[in-house]
Amino acid sequence: MALVRRHASDWFEVDIDRDARRVIVRRLPPLFRSQADAELACTPVLDVLDAIDRATHTLMMDVRLARGVNDPEYEAWYAPLRREIVRDFRRVAIVVRSASGWLQAQRLASVDRDEGFRVFDDLARAERYLDGR
Repeated sequence: MALVRRHASDWFEVDIDRDARRVIVRRLPPLFRSQADAELACTPVLDVLDAIDRATHTLMMDVRLARGVNDPEYEAWYAPLRREIVRDFRRVAIVVRSASGWLQAQRLASVDRDEGFRVFDDLARAERYLDGR
């Protein structure tokens, strides 16, 4: 595994595994306090993702450290940013830590992408999925 850290902030870490052609985005615990916070946090992540050919890469979105928020207003202003993060990747795996996180991620995944998108509570299973196994 040849991981290269491409971005780190209070909200996100972004690594690229060049060998596996995989992007790993980790959502960290701090909540976005506003839409402006979310845009500030997501812009550098999107810059990294826009600099690669998403169609030839997979995405692992690791949200195990994130604090879940199911407030409709929060979800509404974060939704366009979330969709922009996951767009155009060959496959996307969301890794969660709890049953409630799985349910929420599954609900959001059904809105964000039609195919190539799965939710896992096990990192190894997510990696196998992204590898096509």
